[in-house]
Amino acid sequence: MSPRRSLSACLILAIIFSGAVTPLFQPSVVVAALPDTPSNVSPSDNATDVSLMPTLEASPYYDSDNDTHVASDWQISTMKGNYAGHLVWDSGRDTANLVMIDIPSGQLSYSTTYWWRVQYEDNTTVWSDWSAE
Repeated sequence: MSPRRSLSACLILAIIFSGAVTPLFQPSVVVAALPDTPSNVSPSDNATDVSLMPTLEASPYYDSDNDTHVASDWQISTMKGNYAGHLVWDSGRDTANLVMIDIPSGQLSYSTTYWWRVQYEDNTTVWSDWSAE
């Protein structure tokens, strides 16, 4: 590029970036909507006499921009609100058990109170918020 063309290009860019002239196109960024936050269906709050291998069930998946449900992450804790310090079981990114999961044998103990939550991932790798415990 000649020095004269280079100077012209720099001046044009300086004018555009200064806001004095609006460019012919505006770049756009589309932000994907989060999937709706799931809710816990079963076992219900304060359930007693639950099996040591319960089936956790969450609400159906919904995403306002019609993305598809590709994974869920299920977690069980022994302390409400503290999954990092008291996590008993975590499914990790689970692509098979999207709205219902059977907890494997040996994970839970008798006479213990547990809290559980789930979150959903859509096909654009966006995760929902965690369900209420």
